[in-house]
Amino acid sequence: MAGAELLLPWLGVAAVAVALPALGLPRRGGRSVDALLAVVLVLLAAWPLLDDPFETDTVPLRVGFARYAPFADWNHPPLAYLLNQPARWSLRPEVVRLGPLAWLLAEVALLQLLARRWGGRLAGVLAALWMAAEVRRRMGLQDLGDWDLAGCFVLGLLLWLERSEREPPRGAGDAFEVAGLVALGIASSWLVWPVGVAAALVLAHGAWRGRVGWVPALATAGVVVLAAWPLWGVVALGRDIAVELDPNVRDTGLVQEIVQHWPVGRALAMGLPLVLGVGWLAGRRSRLDARLALAALVAVLAALGAAARVSHVNGGYYVGLLTPVLLAASAAGTVAVGRAMLPTGFATAGAGRLVPVLVVAGATAWQLPPAPRYAAEATLPALLPDLARRSHADGRPIVTNLAGLGPQLAYARAQAGLGDLRDVVAPPHASVVAAQLRFGPCLDCVADPACRAAARDAWVVMERRQRSADELACTEVLVAGCTALHGARVVDDVFVVDCRPEAASAQPAGAPGPGDDHLAPARQLEEDHVDGGVAPTGAGEPPPVR
Repeated sequence: MAGAELLLPWLGVAAVAVALPALGLPRRGGRSVDALLAVVLVLLAAWPLLDDPFETDTVPLRVGFARYAPFADWNHPPLAYLLNQPARWSLRPEVVRLGPLAWLLAEVALLQLLARRWGGRLAGVLAALWMAAEVRRRMGLQDLGDWDLAGCFVLGLLLWLERSEREPPRGAGDAFEVAGLVALGIASSWLVWPVGVAAALVLAHGAWRGRVGWVPALATAGVVVLAAWPLWGVVALGRDIAVELDPNVRDTGLVQEIVQHWPVGRALAMGLPLVLGVGWLAGRRSRLDARLALAALVAVLAALGAAARVSHVNGGYYVGLLTPVLLAASAAGTVAVGRAMLPTGFATAGAGRLVPVLVVAGATAWQLPPAPRYAAEATLPALLPDLARRSHADGRPIVTNLAGLGPQLAYARAQAGLGDLRDVVAPPHASVVAAQLRFGPCLDCVADPACRAAARDAWVVMERRQRSADELACTEVLVAGCTALHGARVVDDVFVVDCRPEAASAQPAGAPGPGDDHLAPARQLEEDHVDGGVAPTGAGEPPPVR
């Protein structure tokens, strides 16, 4: 979608979003309209994602865990698998994503409620608008992630603390509620554990000051201590498979990725609301809910920095867990500052309250990222269905350097009715697909006769990782005389070729069959690729970090 086509509708949505609260509707009716608007915004943003094919092995694995083994994923807690019932109904992408969509809608409803309590109805609608603009950038719908489910419990914890400022303590009932929110949050995502630590400290301080009871503080601390043991097991296992990162990439790259996955990475103009939001929280730090929001932000950032050094969890995108909290505070801070900037009489009028918020909404909400599409030709999701059928029919080996090909291929076969989805989560010795896979490097295969021999009568599925001249030369030797699947070329990021000698020789050059093309010389294809505007990485250049 062109920039102008994207700009106009979302500016219109922003104007409608901030104008609705000023229509003079009754309080209950206004809240219903606000909630309906939030649902419409989220569905508009999420709709193009629902039927997207799966780019990596993450979704097939999570569907397999949800169906057959919710407790078998050592890397993630089980609650998201237990609750994702739609994954048991069908293997179609739009069906298995219904569970994460429901969690997203619930999270936006809680976000809107929290922002409304913090800053009024304008803040609630503005926060929902910003959250809708983040949907296509967040982990959740695309990969069946647990972010939005875990975010519901984090927002629920903040709402509980906000209510505790207005109502007297209730003893055991409070303990059950707050400890349950922390426990369910940790059961959704391990990253809620540092939030739980922050909550235990905030509650303990509040109990010391007599603002909450000691029972909720002790119950929360007990949940955090009990959850530390399985969490440490995950971290310890992750230390054995941790990716070795260059110190510069580990430090600077982590910070850059964090910034990229915060709202300011979508729209630079979001920097102003974020600053106003953090300042608004700091100004209310005497309140338990604002104090927890600030403490959770510090705790999660510290946890990411520590995990990047000792475990496999080294991605800055994990900060997405706290995006809803930041947006609620940003909306409240923006509305508060906007009202303070206007004359008193004008700011209290309905039209006057709209002016600063409309300006901010127009500057920040329209930059909705385009929906990612993976159905183009010569990409692995487009090639998998045909590869699944053909490789299942002939049973020949599949030489690959893609570690996640097994679950993806097993899922594609299950979708076609050619296999059992249990193959996705089955151990290698019990997996039909795993028995066909032959993992091998690419850059070393020129000097490795065994690698070339293995590819002589096999399928070859390769990912070009370095795009260097050496890698291209290796690939050219490996697949010489093979038949490409659906026009895949050795210069593509991922290509699939059939290296069955009789298949290549039975089809004369220049007369490709349906869906197939003989591989042209790789170097000529590389020249064509460069002419098309994508230059390969030179042999002397360092490979990009993935």
